[in-house]
Amino acid sequence: MLDTYPFYLNLLEIICMKHSKWLVASLSTLMVSSMITAETQRTVFTQENRLPDWEQFEAGVAIRYREYADVFDGAEVTETVPYVRYGLSRDISVQVGIPFVNVEPDLGSSETGLGDIEVTFLLRAHQELFGYPYFIPHFTVTLPSGDDDKGLGAGDPVFTGGISYGDKMYDFVSWVWDASYRVNPNSDNQFIISASVLWHVSEQLVFLAEARFTDKADLDPDDNSILGLGGMVYNFTDALQMGVHLGAGFTDDTDALGQFRLSYSF
Repeated sequence: MLDTYPFYLNLLEIICMKHSKWLVASLSTLMVSSMITAETQRTVFTQENRLPDWEQFEAGVAIRYREYADVFDGAEVTETVPYVRYGLSRDISVQVGIPFVNVEPDLGSSETGLGDIEVTFLLRAHQELFGYPYFIPHFTVTLPSGDDDKGLGAGDPVFTGGISYGDKMYDFVSWVWDASYRVNPNSDNQFIISASVLWHVSEQLVFLAEARFTDKADLDPDDNSILGLGGMVYNFTDALQMGVHLGAGFTDDTDALGQFRLSYSF
């Protein structure tokens, strides 16, 4: 019986050698998947390859500010948006945001109330072994829960669909492009082109620069919107994250804009 040990040992060695590449690739995929999932979005204008893991929640609040400097219709709009993201699968997630809007016009009285509820679906359609490059199709619908007569909502559902494509140039620089199309209920539809560049200072700290071009909902090309945004994202822990973003408009009535976000994954 001892004579059979060398035979089994040789057979085991052949099997391991034959399937070693498959085993390494499978283990690498599992390790990479655990690293790139369960992470919070850091960009504002685009979608990163950072989706909640299967059956994982992310809860947070985003405070958005925008100042319009129109001579006759200027206003300051602040939205406080509690939101929840949930992983429907490893590659599909849904996000629901409930905005509470405050409008402070230059002329007239201020308005405060519930805005249009936002529901977003994201799909990780493709990614390479280490997470780059990737494609993230996404779809957002806003429900007409805000009072449009008070400037708190659109009055009808708004549909936006698009796709984000991201890649990494160096170990410390990544970027994302996004092309989207927005279907408005009472005005022209809009094309939206966005870009984000991220500088990964460390595992805890990331700096961002972003830009967005939006085709205005009328026939005058001079009214197209170009927005610029810069910011930083800091991870206090693996689960707790903070983002601060500030920017301005260059071609439309937007004088200033910004966002503060705090999120927790569990």
